[in-house]
Amino acid sequence: MGRIVISLSGEGRGHAARMLTLLESLADHHEILVLAPDSINAFLHTALRHLPAIRHEHLPGLSFHYKVGGQLSYGRSLLHAVPFVVKLPQMVRHLSDTVQRFAPDLAIADFEPLLPRVSAKLGLRCLSLDHQHFLQAVDPRALPTSLRRRLLLLRPSVKLFCPRADIHLVSSFYRYPQRTNTAQFEQVGVLLRRELMQQARSIGKHLVVYARRGASATWAMKLKSLDLPVRLYGFDREGRDHNLDFRPISTKQFLDDLCGSCALVTTAGNQLVGEALAVGKPVLAIPEAGNFEQQLNGFFLQQSGYGQCVAVADVSPNLFRNFLDKLDCFRESIQRFSEIGNARVLEVIEQMIGGHERIVEHKPVRHRFPTIPNEVAA
Repeated sequence: MGRIVISLSGEGRGHAARMLTLLESLADHHEILVLAPDSINAFLHTALRHLPAIRHEHLPGLSFHYKVGGQLSYGRSLLHAVPFVVKLPQMVRHLSDTVQRFAPDLAIADFEPLLPRVSAKLGLRCLSLDHQHFLQAVDPRALPTSLRRRLLLLRPSVKLFCPRADIHLVSSFYRYPQRTNTAQFEQVGVLLRRELMQQARSIGKHLVVYARRGASATWAMKLKSLDLPVRLYGFDREGRDHNLDFRPISTKQFLDDLCGSCALVTTAGNQLVGEALAVGKPVLAIPEAGNFEQQLNGFFLQQSGYGQCVAVADVSPNLFRNFLDKLDCFRESIQRFSEIGNARVLEVIEQMIGGHERIVEHKPVRHRFPTIPNEVAA
């Protein structure tokens, strides 16, 4: 039995869902301290009820900020991060005391800036497990020019955010070509929740829609014209409106609806798209305006043949109908989906806790995808 401290980012439920998967697998054999910001504490409090042995403490966190209309603003996000940066040394000292009292054998950080710095200060082995480090590893030559330029501009910020880890595991629903000299970044696929793997699956007649922050409320009017039931989550309302059924956030109900649906419409978050593909559901991804990471996810989703990616401005009733007309083709492609990372992640964690200096080697992915037109992912 080992002792593990895990820190979570507070931006999006995908981080929490990924780490919950990990906690379910580790809790029976290890003592665990979870550090999480307020923005996901309610989700974790509910999710950890069946894992009472896991300790859970508050962690200061950062979050994205948006313009009116739902467009992600990197400028506003950076401005609101200034107080956090100013207090960073103080927070590292305080968190170091907390971590020392717990005396862990391993630290695991999900794109969270404090624990990697604490682990460096304390000489603690650190595993980085997230999706964002694909920005460091992906070969920019595989991208359209518009995305390539933004990648090169934003790439340095990833290392500033998470400056140090002994091993980097990059959880992603797609295989991307890696640039040279990036063998330290290993692609491991998505982590699937236990309850998702136990769900019965069928091709149903309803469509599931998930939108973050209610920023895509305009989708509802355009979905109303479809000739099928639509179950919507994240729209800050409940009740029925013609074929639309607005539902409150509920993990069990959402997974039931997803596994019995015909397809998923969502923003292009890595974790949810990967979960949908793992249960055989085609995905229409509509990246948040201004969210570069989601634009890249949508680009690779479309290249994979597992679904379609469109810009927010292009959403229309005809777009939804055209997507639904292609579901059989998408399902055929999804049959080859195999990007599940649970086993590999657990293998690396056990090796690190056991003190192994050398993890089983992997080879960075070198294959190239055919390029699609720039406007598809813009």
